[in-house]
Amino acid sequence: IESKMRNILITGSNGFLGSHLIDLCIKKDFKIYGLDRPSSSFRNLTRYTNGIEFFSKKHKKKFLGKKIQIASNRKNLIFLECDIKNRSLLEKIIEGIKPNLLFHFGAQPYIIPSWEDPVNTIETNVIGTINVFEPIKKYNLKTRVILACSATEFGTSTNINREKLDIYSDDPNKLQIMAVLYKVLFDVLLMLAPINPMLSEELYLKMFKPDLKSMGLEETKSIHLQNWPEADKTKIDEKLEEEMRFVRDLIESIRALKEENKIRLRWPNKRIIIEPKEDMPEIGFPEIIKQIGNVKELEIKKSVKSADNLRKIEHKYCNIYLDVSVDDELLNERVVNDLIRNIQFSRKK
Repeated sequence: IESKMRNILITGSNGFLGSHLIDLCIKKDFKIYGLDRPSSSFRNLTRYTNGIEFFSKKHKKKFLGKKIQIASNRKNLIFLECDIKNRSLLEKIIEGIKPNLLFHFGAQPYIIPSWEDPVNTIETNVIGTINVFEPIKKYNLKTRVILACSATEFGTSTNINREKLDIYSDDPNKLQIMAVLYKVLFDVLLMLAPINPMLSEELYLKMFKPDLKSMGLEETKSIHLQNWPEADKTKIDEKLEEEMRFVRDLIESIRALKEENKIRLRWPNKRIIIEPKEDMPEIGFPEIIKQIGNVKELEIKKSVKSADNLRKIEHKYCNIYLDVSVDDELLNERVVNDLIRNIQFSRKK
């Protein structure tokens, strides 16, 4: 956090992330505003409230004309009661504080309550987040916003993450990939329309409507006149899905072997050897396995002799062997990959 950022606003300040962030910032020369729902427990912040966990009205002071300020024992720390669903009060607070940095941690993060009360979850997580951004846009504030999200949105260990597609490349599959992406994004936008009608309408008119006919889709004046997306079961290819599940398993096995042998995922290996068992599915996408597993060669052998350079892991359909030997060419490539990563990391600082 840069020292020139004087005012910091933290929503969900009493949560795990918010309370630890306050610990980090409290020693710096910042003005910190912690925001939480009315009647929230301050169990994670009692060190700053003289041991008090709950506050009644008589313990609260006025802030911007509203009795929402809770006393803290630090001069540069102010606690405020405001539900992020309360658009008018939140707008007044953000306009009054004019934060240089806003950490948005306030959310309904639990899965089971989201099933039991989906309306509250959407109002808090979706509408509440919009309420955070709207005052910044309305008053043209120079506020930098940091959102806390789930790490799973970057992919889990079971996902197959391929390299990014360069639309200017000569990849023969790029038009098909872009068409699929267009259709998926369009269907997602249709499902977003009832939740955020204004934003979805603007995106529809500017990004999708001009190209709908060329994509073989129905063009309407408004997104709200479109039909709800339906699954086309004729597009389901069970054989292909089974092949991809096997590919994913193989990639995960390669990653597990690398991790077990302290080989970084970005470090290439010479080869992977597959020793089939009975009823092993066809390996339909060897190039994907080599690319994502970061191995140069994929070999299929009926029988594999153990060797010092081979590391084995068992799968229900096959035995998988990773060649961990390293020659000068592989070593040079690993050094270059590390150098590129360090340069990219330095550029982000």
